[in-house]
Amino acid sequence: MRDASAPDAAKIAGAAKIDPAHVQFHWKPFFALDPASVVQRFDKRFALPSSAQVSSMNGVLTLTGSVPYDWLERVRREAKFVPGISALDDSAVAVTYDADSVLQRFNEKFDPPNTVSVALVQNVLILWGEASQQWLARVRSEAPKVPGIKSVDDSKAVNLDERTFQRSKSVIENAFVYFLTNKDDIATEGFAALSRLPDEIRRCETAAKRIGLNVTLEILGYADAVGDKAKNVDLSQRRAHKVADFLGLCGFESTVLKPIGMGQAVKPTEVGKVVPELSQRRVSFEVVVQPATAAR
Repeated sequence: MRDASAPDAAKIAGAAKIDPAHVQFHWKPFFALDPASVVQRFDKRFALPSSAQVSSMNGVLTLTGSVPYDWLERVRREAKFVPGISALDDSAVAVTYDADSVLQRFNEKFDPPNTVSVALVQNVLILWGEASQQWLARVRSEAPKVPGIKSVDDSKAVNLDERTFQRSKSVIENAFVYFLTNKDDIATEGFAALSRLPDEIRRCETAAKRIGLNVTLEILGYADAVGDKAKNVDLSQRRAHKVADFLGLCGFESTVLKPIGMGQAVKPTEVGKVVPELSQRRVSFEVVVQPATAAR
């Protein structure tokens, strides 16, 4: 009986100065289960890396040293197919990762947009470029589960939804709706500004939701500094509500619109200041945000 992994009997005979031609060999195959034979059989199938060591005892194959991840994964899948191996102990193995293979696995799983570049440095995945909040959040959460990636550094990546939100917020907060002097009638230039706001507000709301924020739009009405305090408060409130009513007709929920009468634009302590007339008879805006979970 002869194990297929055993040395060639003819060579053994020759080494013993016996002419193999004068010897007849009749073998029946069998699997030797001694540790040396099991290890030899394993090495023949998997080509043990030079940085690793292997031993076998009572059916358990033990690996130590340093091995590549892809090689180890194959061993984990196939080791029990080797006669004499019933279990694998790789608890003491140090796993090494090939950066190109790790990035290939990452790309297959996450399909990065063409606006994003990735690199792997000391098991840290580095991102730069531009991507949506949804994609970045998924990478932050799931990329460390990819073998070879310990953490994610996205400090150089631009969140497109965050950028859109900030830009829209700035546009809204720098918009002014002007009114006729001492009236709550919107001036011609005020209508021009107001007509551009609905699309910008929707853009702001959409981007805010994507980054986990809810938006409330404060509509701040101001009055001309020509009437008494009570009259100015009333006028400023009517101006704020006039704009809120317009936005309501554009489809915005009243719960996201907060009209506030601010009274006269120039406070008594600022009487000495020269304030342009337009800046007094206006409505301005402030975008107020809070986490979406807190708003529920």
